Amino acid sequence: MRIAAILYVSFVVAVGMGFAANPPKDPTALALLRGVESVRAKYDNLRTELVLEYIDRTQRCTLPCLVEQSGQHRRFEQFSGSCLQEGIVTIVHDREVWSYRRKKYQDLDIYDMERSVGVRGDIAFDPRILGLAEIPMTADETLRRDLWIETCDRLEILGREKVKGISTWHIKEKWNYATSDIWIEEPFFRVHKRLFNYYDIVVEINSEFDTQSPTFPFPKRVEITREEGKEQKKKWKRLEVTVKSFEVDKPIPAERFTMKSIGLPLNTMINDYRIKRILGYWDGEGISKKSIYLDQESRQPVPPRLRHPHRLLLIGLNAFVILALVIVLVWRWRRRIASTK
Repeated sequence: MRIAAILYVSFVVAVGMGFAANPPKDPTALALLRGVESVRAKYDNLRTELVLEYIDRTQRCTLPCLVEQSGQHRRFEQFSGSCLQEGIVTIVHDREVWSYRRKKYQDLDIYDMERSVGVRGDIAFDPRILGLAEIPMTADETLRRDLWIETCDRLEILGREKVKGISTWHIKEKWNYATSDIWIEEPFFRVHKRLFNYYDIVVEINSEFDTQSPTFPFPKRVEITREEGKEQKKKWKRLEVTVKSFEVDKPIPAERFTMKSIGLPLNTMINDYRIKRILGYWDGEGISKKSIYLDQESRQPVPPRLRHPHRLLLIGLNAFVILALVIVLVWRWRRRIASTK
């Protein structure tokens, strides 16, 4: 018994000395960034209700949104609010984008991602980038690009710091003339704060998380503040994102990413800017080459045979009237000739 106790004590001492000689290593900055990417990218199916609130020195406007995502398919709907008089639906299929503004006589436009970002500036972002990207968040933003994993010139870990009482790792990145500071909580890889600096632009992003779900990587509220310019002429604006709900791993029906799900009015024109052509008109089920006739009261399609149900009768009456007039004129002309003889 004494021998066993001596062996146990010796084992504990040996293990303790081993840990003292080789203490656990701190994580690398790259490992922390990849941890953030990993915990967010593992979800293919997401559905989130958001309220975007834009604020500057002169105005404040809100924009309710619904985002549904399944793999490479995303549906981003902006509802009418103080920012918009009418809603906008944007559906992304990998690099192909459909956009429709819920306004009378508007067309459905199809274009590639480059036009969506460069010309139109569509708000249709991936919800997995919440708390990582600055204003504006465009349709082509990705986790890897926003984290600068493949693009930064220098990456270092500055040590542990507390953000609102939570212990985090402070990471600093440099990319060309820009720098990014990120505060990451381990082991859940939550990003509590991010700070961008480039030229005379400073962007600060602060995220709040649900304390009831300590492992959930997505924030429940994000505040993004952007300051630009010198002190005397500094421009200031902020975007506040409030997450009403955030569901993951629940399948999104494929029908939600179809043209029919948008609820297009009949005869909506479909334009494809990639080939600079009008593809056709929405007929309620698909794209028709020709527009369809609509009853003006019910706004429902009318079969061609019912467009003018009395057409033949009208044609017959007109023909009869014309023939009668011709007969009368010929009779009067002959009578006039007979009276002159």
